[in-house]
Amino acid sequence: MVTNEELEQAIWEYDKLVHGSINPDKVREYKEFIKPKLDEITNIKVIYPKNLFGVTNKPTEIIILTEDDKLMRGVIKKQCNIAYSFDIEKIDPEEIEMNYKEDNNDVGKNLGLDFSGNIKIIRDFIVKSQR
Repeated sequence: MVTNEELEQAIWEYDKLVHGSINPDKVREYKEFIKPKLDEITNIKVIYPKNLFGVTNKPTEIIILTEDDKLMRGVIKKQCNIAYSFDIEKIDPEEIEMNYKEDNNDVGKNLGLDFSGNIKIIRDFIVKSQR
């Protein structure tokens, strides 16, 4: 399972080692918008980034499951292709669309992180909540 801290550390280390290979706008989005909002949530159990480094045209999205079983989603909002906010909201498990192979490939390729444990925990939570 990958923690929020491990994701953050991997981004900083990767950016130092291979500066410029991650889109600088995406690194800025993470530093200025995503990280501060994630830091406000003190009881994160698991996170799951979708399109974190912009491999697809979909917006960057972070799925969050808290220790007290709240499922949340944070989405980068953009205007004229410039990020201006990252809003996190509680969501119904049925609203989550996940395609593990598609969603995980950019983070795995760029940072060598395996989110399969995270996605299993979130999937199990969704299945359990639908019963």
